[in-house]
Amino acid sequence: YEPDYTVTLYELPNDTYALRQWSIDSLGITSAWDAGYDGEGIKIAVIDSGVNSLHEDFFGTDFGVGYNAIDGSNNVTDENGHGTFVTGVIAAVRDNEAGIAGFCSQAMIIPIKCFGKSTETSASYIISAIYEAVDVYDCDVINMSLGMEENMVSMATAVDYATGKGTIIVSAVGNEGNSTLNYPAAYDCVIGVGAVDLNGAVPNFSEKNESVFVVAPGSDIISLSSASSHAYSSG
Repeated sequence: YEPDYTVTLYELPNDTYALRQWSIDSLGITSAWDAGYDGEGIKIAVIDSGVNSLHEDFFGTDFGVGYNAIDGSNNVTDENGHGTFVTGVIAAVRDNEAGIAGFCSQAMIIPIKCFGKSTETSASYIISAIYEAVDVYDCDVINMSLGMEENMVSMATAVDYATGKGTIIVSAVGNEGNSTLNYPAAYDCVIGVGAVDLNGAVPNFSEKNESVFVVAPGSDIISLSSASSHAYSSG
């Protein structure tokens, strides 16, 4: 047995809505789209705060029946906004003359809710969600924009199990701007992602340590807000 530690969402500050996605040019993502890499046939679990699937820019997004790891239900209503923002970056509908272009707009999204209104939750919910994503939903990819400093045996066992089944796990490395390792990003089998800004520089808030496997656009990002079906934010 070990303590059920607290896990924290790596929160994104909100700004006014603007239709700008510098990350598209930065990543050269249009080349992937042109080659047919748009997420079709891929199932992605977003372990987060749920999702506002009724947002206008999700009309056409393929959502599977989600799971609420907190109460065991299928209610994945987003009370925080973080999950909707993250899911928008991944899977907002592209070429619909509204909102933003999701990078993997043809993927099936499995929202797994582990956070309520708070940006903190119990690690046991995250661990449960990992097993759910693999054993119940057979997800190809698990996305987690969250972490904790404690290296839990049960968390390590869960990610080892998932990656052993062939699931790719992607996790943020942290937003404290120091060298502290955060888990699950710091596990060898997890792809730890740090941030770069519009100029290609690592911003002050992004962690700088050996858990960083790759960096990606992570500031002034436009995505969907859970506030209403027409709301957007940047962070």
